[in-house]
Amino acid sequence: MELPLASGTTAGISAAGTFAPGVDVLDPAKPPALLCDPIDPSTGELSSLFAAPHPVDAAIAEAFRLTRATGAAVPDHAQEFRKIRKMGDSVAREIEDEARRVMAPFVAGELVEILGVLVETDAGHQVASAAVRYRNRLTRREERVIL
Repeated sequence: MELPLASGTTAGISAAGTFAPGVDVLDPAKPPALLCDPIDPSTGELSSLFAAPHPVDAAIAEAFRLTRATGAAVPDHAQEFRKIRKMGDSVAREIEDEARRVMAPFVAGELVEILGVLVETDAGHQVASAAVRYRNRLTRREERVIL
């Protein structure tokens, strides 16, 4: 189905979306992101069918994925990063404090040990990224959750 273009526009419009002629979307030098589950090369089967994250690691990932107070079934230890409204000098400390608050029930239950919370901001404090490194005490493995 072709849709007419407005006069004077150079972009195309189709049922699949919009595009700009002459703009390369794919860069051949960069491989595409993997969008499927990992495949075991020896069997050719999906690895995720036979392996799952440890329940403690899955619970931590869920705690950071859910937003606190967004529903009756959401646990109290879910994250509240939405309360950080402004990017300023204190944003790194606020993100670290919230990450540690989310991890507190797991630390109190002696399920994990926090190895570090890394928060990076750009020079103008416009963008922040964070990751929590922890050791799962039941599996004795170091894990990381990216926020």
